[in-house]
Amino acid sequence: MKRLLGIGILLAGLSLPGADQYKSIDTKDKLKDKDLLFAATFDRGTVNADFAKGEPLSINMKNVGLLLRGMIGFDGKPAFRPEPGEDLMFDAVKNVNPHQGTVTMWLCCRDYNPSQPDKRGNIALLQLMFKQGQRHILMQFYECDELYFDWWSSEPPNTLGRVVATRPGIGKGQWHQVALTWVGNELSIYVNGKHYQTRNLPLKAAKTKDLKPETGKSFIGIRKRFYGDTHKYDVAVDDVKIYGRAFSPIEVRNQYLRLVSGSTAEKIQDFGIVMNGVDRGPAEKKYDQIEAELDFSPLPDNAKELLKQGKLKLFYELIGPDGKKTAGSWIFGPDSNCRLFSGITKPGKYTLTVWMDQGSKVTCTIDRPDLSFIGNGYGDEEEVPALWKDFAVDGRTVTLWNRVYKFGEGPYPESITVKDLELLDRAPVILVDGEAVTDWKAGKTEKEITKVIYTGTGRGKDFTLDYRTTVEYDGLISTVFRFHGRPEISSLQLNWQTAKDFRQFLMVPTVQENSTGKFEYLYPGFGGSHLNRGPEICKQLWLVSQRKGGFCYSMPHDANWIYDPEKPVFFADKNTGECTVSMVNKKVTLPEDTDYTSLFIATPTRPLIPDRRGLRFGDSLRADAKTVFGGGGKTGTLGVWNYEPDPPVLTRLLKNALPKSKYFYGGAGALTEENPVAVYFRKYRDVPRSSGYRMPFHRPMPDGSFKIIRYNSVATCNATSHTDYQLYGIKKLMEHPMVSKIWCIGFDLCGSTQCANPLHGCAFKDRFGRTISSFTLLAKRNLVRRTVALAHRYGVYVYCHAQRQYMPVLHGLADLWEPGEDISNMALVNPYCVMDDISDARFRSEFNSDTLGTAVVMGPNICQQHYAYFKPDGFKYTIASIGMTQLYDIEISRDYLAGVPTRRMWDILENYKIFDPKTRCHLFYEQNEVTSSHPEVKVTWWKTPENRYLIHLVNKDIRKREVTVDLTKLVGTKSFPAWEEYYEKPIKVTDGKFKTTVRSRTFQMIVFPQKK
Repeated sequence: MKRLLGIGILLAGLSLPGADQYKSIDTKDKLKDKDLLFAATFDRGTVNADFAKGEPLSINMKNVGLLLRGMIGFDGKPAFRPEPGEDLMFDAVKNVNPHQGTVTMWLCCRDYNPSQPDKRGNIALLQLMFKQGQRHILMQFYECDELYFDWWSSEPPNTLGRVVATRPGIGKGQWHQVALTWVGNELSIYVNGKHYQTRNLPLKAAKTKDLKPETGKSFIGIRKRFYGDTHKYDVAVDDVKIYGRAFSPIEVRNQYLRLVSGSTAEKIQDFGIVMNGVDRGPAEKKYDQIEAELDFSPLPDNAKELLKQGKLKLFYELIGPDGKKTAGSWIFGPDSNCRLFSGITKPGKYTLTVWMDQGSKVTCTIDRPDLSFIGNGYGDEEEVPALWKDFAVDGRTVTLWNRVYKFGEGPYPESITVKDLELLDRAPVILVDGEAVTDWKAGKTEKEITKVIYTGTGRGKDFTLDYRTTVEYDGLISTVFRFHGRPEISSLQLNWQTAKDFRQFLMVPTVQENSTGKFEYLYPGFGGSHLNRGPEICKQLWLVSQRKGGFCYSMPHDANWIYDPEKPVFFADKNTGECTVSMVNKKVTLPEDTDYTSLFIATPTRPLIPDRRGLRFGDSLRADAKTVFGGGGKTGTLGVWNYEPDPPVLTRLLKNALPKSKYFYGGAGALTEENPVAVYFRKYRDVPRSSGYRMPFHRPMPDGSFKIIRYNSVATCNATSHTDYQLYGIKKLMEHPMVSKIWCIGFDLCGSTQCANPLHGCAFKDRFGRTISSFTLLAKRNLVRRTVALAHRYGVYVYCHAQRQYMPVLHGLADLWEPGEDISNMALVNPYCVMDDISDARFRSEFNSDTLGTAVVMGPNICQQHYAYFKPDGFKYTIASIGMTQLYDIEISRDYLAGVPTRRMWDILENYKIFDPKTRCHLFYEQNEVTSSHPEVKVTWWKTPENRYLIHLVNKDIRKREVTVDLTKLVGTKSFPAWEEYYEKPIKVTDGKFKTTVRSRTFQMIVFPQKK
């Protein structure tokens, strides 16, 4: 009877409708897998490992038996179903490699349907902890609304790697396999052999690549609780296997299929194929190719030997959407796994079938989308946008908006004036072994509508130089200088000195502060032991002063730089204004035609927009406020981040909007997996180490409703045809009848990251054979430049966001800039962080329109993690934030701030016409007309065109302060009534002074005469 009952349970477990059926494999055969380090199959009714390179016994449950628990696994043998409170743990040493590996494990959600998301909270599935001393790497696999595999480390900053998978079609009580892989800088996740996502780890992963886990500190946790899991939900686990290397996608697929039986089983493949659209960037301008990429890792042994000998022969047949066939054969060797098909011009499905002699056929398909958007030239016309109409060239003098560059014989301007002030004490010079190259002779000048190109030559001790300097209409100075004569040198530097009036702040791009005023930085490379010495933050050297401007250096890459990665190459001294870039700091012989590139720009590069205050950004209760459109909401576009409108849907969504009220959100450097262009070009446009996101799309339904579907993002480098694609969509948007409702086009993901993809040219070999990775600075600049040129014709602004990465070469073209998102992380520690933790220098530089030269809309984001802050008890955190931002006269976004106090503050400022361009602001650090008797109570004040005054008092102290405010320099010794607007209480001014008590971490707004 007991035996029959067991068979009944087994059949019930293996025959769920629509589910795969699985083979029962002998335990000893399960343990024969190549590269296996650890296996806990639970087949023998024990939790201890059946195979382990390290310790096989559980740390805490070695005597626990499973046979009486009655849990049958995917293959009819026992499985592990934890009792409440059980945490199954093993020593990790030798059982798992923290730096590369694969985990396969089987799951069964017995009391809920995993394909139907619900508010179940976190369900912990697997935890891998590797500790050495104070350092650690932690990987956590868990379920929330979806499956998540996270990578963390103890190294700063507090960033993670994450991949995500869903489980469509997998039901309650249905066994399914998950595979997790990690290698180098990548994580991947698979469900039932299907690849869901691969993502890069944070750059800081290099800091723990030498970590060696210690026994007693490092563990494998199977259903070990974390993230608040209490074992409330009944989730069983079976056959947890850990391998010492990362499987390829075809290996993951094949190992799963070997366990599948019955009519649903797919064939195991001897090799894998994926097809990719080819996008090598605008330089090549060739988009008629499809690449077939083969994965030979699962080849049979005899075929592997042929591959090793360079004799592996495969046959192929490609069928296009019109039925046209192309057939032939290929010979593969150990260093080749890709083949190209040319002449692919018709949109539609292409099917490739490949087979070995006597072998089964493997088929792969790819959908080629319509690529007619490539080369559209939108925003790239030969004209100077009206904003920079002052651009003019007179010989070797260039006049720009607000600036004049005067060139001599050499590659760099000898004089730059900003508002008639000399910007430089010493113009940029090229130093070779400490000696300036001065023997310059100007060559021909090439004048175009949007730029001018100066050429010339120079001479040094054992070499000659030629240069080519391009000056664009916004003032970008891009110079390439090339060495001839194969000189042996020990040092190559660029050196310049900014004048005293222009060196208040150093921004690299984050503002830099120390007690000495002297700074030095390593090159921000991807690899090298220098990563252990601190963050790689220096992408530019920008000395700049509020209201006056500055001078900024940046670089597209470090091609032909010869330097010790352990030694600084960037130097700046705020005291003297001297800056140095050391491109060569080791003895070397320069090959013939070795060239170097530099980028300089004088700031500000453009006038500020007039309507940069009083935007009420994110005020959902005001129809005339600027509000985000898209970005997880109903976008009215044909996809996520592509800007191309869905005409009838966009009309319906915007028909009641006021003119110039919508901020149209999108991404500069990503699309999502719903986009056929992104999928087609994924490999060739990829940005290695890029971040990944889950983005919602509101897909319109026939009944007028929307269905929310979430898609993984796909990184897309702007050095490819991606920029043409974005401009195509933006042009369509500008031509839509609803364009009058759009205030600006917004670019998220608009920072200058590094791209190491050689397929489109961002990675390349320099003259010394080094592999160079490029910054996306100029490629993103091209996107913003073209968008500004196009959007401005329709009266639409352009908005950029890239955390704390404002770079004048890129973002100086845009109308608006949004900093402050990083504050949400600070608020997790201290919700008063805007008042307590942000330095004065940061408020006056990174958040200051007059310093950046681009209008700032700061997003404090303090409520992003704690929705309780939106309730009255949490208003105090918003009050502290808005008090500080208005103290610095900074425009803010209400998104993620409590609405009630923010709107009240805005209403007061609006009522008193503080946002009127004629109103004069007197900042607390610049004025001495209104003074407070306590240093922690700061005073900023405004005088309006109606001759009213608004005095903004901010108490930063943790205690309330009674202060006397002295107005005598404004009003003399008069006595009169005033009014505190925010808390609504009378203030009595006596002999030009008044007393008031300002509560801790809050503000008051005193006005006179009061406006009824």
